[in-house]
Order: sequence, then C-alpha cells, then structure tokens
Amino acid sequence: MKDTWNTAGAESKIRENTIKRLMIVGQFLEDQVGINIRRQGLVDSADLLNSRYHALSGSDTVQIGVNVPYAAIHEFGGEIKQTVTEKQKRFFFARAYGEQKNHNRAQRKAKKG
Repeated sequence: MKDTWNTAGAESKIRENTIKRLMIVGQFLEDQVGINIRRQGLVDSADLLNSRYHALSGSDTVQIGVNVPYAAIHEFGGEIKQTVTEKQKRFFFARAYGEQKNHNRAQRKAKKG
C-alpha cells in the first residue's frame, strides 16, 4: 500500500506561513525606517514618519517605503530649486524690514533708558 500526501494542504500552509513571515519582516523593517528617520532628525511635522508602510507585493515579496514626495531628497540628497514669486519677495522684504525696524527701535530705547 502506497502512502499518499495531501500536498495541496501542505502548499497552502506553506504559503500562509510565508505570508505571515513576510509581513513580520515588513513590520520590522518599517519600524527600522522609523528609527532611522528619528535618528537623522527628520521629524518635524511627523508626516514623513507617519507615511511609512509595508505591503505584500506578489506572493514572495514585501515592499517597504514612504508616501511623501520629499522622502527621496532626504534619503539620497540633492538640490531643490524653487522660483521665488514677486509676492514672496514682497512678503519677506516686509518681514525683514519690519524686524530690522523693531530692532533699531529697541536699540534706541536701550540707549535712552
């Protein structure tokens, strides 16, 4: 008499265990990304930290990443070029001039007092 194995059930169990282990590894790596973000001092509004994710991609791959557009500049470096509009120039000039004016006023009061 020949022994027969239920290979379909075994394959199903192996697939389930593989998925569970991949998700455990994904969570671990996601946590490591969070540690790395904190270690580098990249937590300001916590948007980068909260955008971490891990997901099963296919039957044997887990994907780990972040969902904010500026993450790559933090990871790989680079240069951000921004065009300054006339409205921005007026705002910053008024801001800088106002602060200088207040500073000068405080100096005059200090000399009198």
